[in-house]
Amino acid sequence: MLLSYLKRWLLEFAAIAISSFTYFKNPFGAEDSLFIHSSLPLLKLQDGQWRFPNTNDYIGDCSSKWMASYQNFPLDKQNLNKVIANGWNKHVYSVGKDKVIKKIYANGVSTSKCHRELDSSSTADTECIRDVANGFIKEIGFLLKLQGDPSVPKLFAYCIPQDFSYNFHQLSIIVSSGSSPLDMIYLLQIKWKTRLKITSDILDFVHRIWPVQLHDFRRQQFVMSAQKSPVYVDFDDASEVKKCEFAGDVNCIDTLDQDFEYGAKSARKAYEDFSKNLFWIGAPEEAFKRLKDLKHAYANNTLDVPKFQKILKDLLAL
Repeated sequence: MLLSYLKRWLLEFAAIAISSFTYFKNPFGAEDSLFIHSSLPLLKLQDGQWRFPNTNDYIGDCSSKWMASYQNFPLDKQNLNKVIANGWNKHVYSVGKDKVIKKIYANGVSTSKCHRELDSSSTADTECIRDVANGFIKEIGFLLKLQGDPSVPKLFAYCIPQDFSYNFHQLSIIVSSGSSPLDMIYLLQIKWKTRLKITSDILDFVHRIWPVQLHDFRRQQFVMSAQKSPVYVDFDDASEVKKCEFAGDVNCIDTLDQDFEYGAKSARKAYEDFSKNLFWIGAPEEAFKRLKDLKHAYANNTLDVPKFQKILKDLLAL
């Protein structure tokens, strides 16, 4: 009994103590727990792969029907036409009309930068792939945490092999695909109120998922769903602040309204990417006053998410 208690206490202490790191294994020999991020539960080893404990039964694993054909999906000439997006860390492939698969980009910007910083040390390959893999796995954790939100892709399956640093080519996520990128061409072609509604939906999303914070919040991270609503597609830079749980709780924040720095940063980025010039295009004359109020709040650094939402509500009511 005492040994069991001590083991559990040490595991909890270790998880807290290394919250600034991203890799943790059970120190008692049976490597059956994996720490990725302080906001996410420990992963458990099941049948040679890592699984988050909050994974629903319908979400497939490395052996699922969705994953089987694409587990070792290579980036070669045959599949280049299926690559629909490239990032610093990932390739995104189309695997059907309503699904995409994300896989690690081993020679991407992040790994190249990591190699330069480590000066091509003997462990650089392993360390750099592990860093990228940790972000990839963290994205899976936040996708699971936020499943069911209309602005979060539906997760169909994920694969995290036991030794993902070596078998990184098997690391995979299969999620729902968007119907179109949320780019300037798309925004210029839609109606004025539709443009407002998209921005309002995005701010509602930021408000709704708080205390989860999106640290790479920008227009390029959104696509439009088949239902014509914005969907955020990249969660490897997400984190979560501590939310107050009781009166007198310390080192915590009650609401997004009190998360001043993040709220202001999100509002300003939304204004720059979706509003700054676009809101004036096609706007009726009666909207000019509120648009000037919005511009003034941005210029004077008083714009936050609630104020932005209120102005959008007024504009949509015209």
